[in-house]
Amino acid sequence: MESESEESSDEVMEEEGEGDSGGIVVGDIHGQYLDLHRIFGMLGQGGKAGQVSRRYLFLGDYVDRGPNSLECILTLLLNKLAYPKMFNLLRGNHESTPINRVYGFHQELIDRFNIENGTLLWKSFNELFSFLPLAAIIHGKILCMHGGIGPTLNSLDDIRNIKRPLEDPNTNQLACDLLWADPMIDLKGYIPNVVRGVSVYFGEDAVVSVCEKLKIDLIVRAHQVSCF
Repeated sequence: MESESEESSDEVMEEEGEGDSGGIVVGDIHGQYLDLHRIFGMLGQGGKAGQVSRRYLFLGDYVDRGPNSLECILTLLLNKLAYPKMFNLLRGNHESTPINRVYGFHQELIDRFNIENGTLLWKSFNELFSFLPLAAIIHGKILCMHGGIGPTLNSLDDIRNIKRPLEDPNTNQLACDLLWADPMIDLKGYIPNVVRGVSVYFGEDAVVSVCEKLKIDLIVRAHQVSCF
């Protein structure tokens, strides 16, 4: 199990996050393996090895909260290895040591493999998570991330210049915002995110401004439950 996460590191390290037509963007999984299975059942999991029938972009938060974080992250990593052009995995705020130590992933691995082996495996996964990309651009026009935008985002190169591996995203303000920021209705600009205690809230005008500066049409994010 440990070697699986280590072998996958190089595969996700250089992820460019480019998309193609017919792609599917998926938000938080949070250890809900049955839901992940349901998504593949409804939308398809792809063709034969080496062929791409549907392309997936996952926006992070694979672990914590739900009962099957290990199955979720292994399923996605194995699909990434089998179909490297079809599966793209971004980092969520729960793919960080301070968060998944507290919200379930660490304890799940200890319960399954004992404290020594579980902690060793947990550290290996978090080493892998430090290489995951923080954002993806689809067709040069759709910017995708787990969290949101922030006041330090002025160009796509600002994202590209974030060095990986990044063990603690909170040491880089833009990385922190890409993983943690939330929109707020009727807000102008940015204000501190007092609920989460990290990053910012951003308003509609900030979205418009970023889209203009980056010459993109749309921002797609996860991180929160949406009501339709």
